[in-house]
Amino acid sequence: MSGERKEEPKRIGSAKGHSIYMESRENGIVNGVEAVLSFDEESVVMLTAYGMLTVSGSELHIVKLDLESGQVVVQGEIEGAEYSEGHASRSRGLLSRMLR
Repeated sequence: MSGERKEEPKRIGSAKGHSIYMESRENGIVNGVEAVLSFDEESVVMLTAYGMLTVSGSELHIVKLDLESGQVVVQGEIEGAEYSEGHASRSRGLLSRMLR
């Protein structure tokens, strides 16, 4: 016991709970979603209380979007999920790609 404290995850939004459930890499249920920033068949980018979450894969579809309860259900071949801090720099990147 060295007395070190484990650092709590940094929340950037509301105090909603956040969780991800994966079923057979084909269904992903994400709770605690504040906004869906972008989506296509290869990625779904969401803002959560713990930062931006990108779910990547192929043939992805949002089959449920309920921002009031904070739940998003994604189906398709899910290859990964990655968190990043904040959303401002990613939003600018998406916008700049669209304006090319």
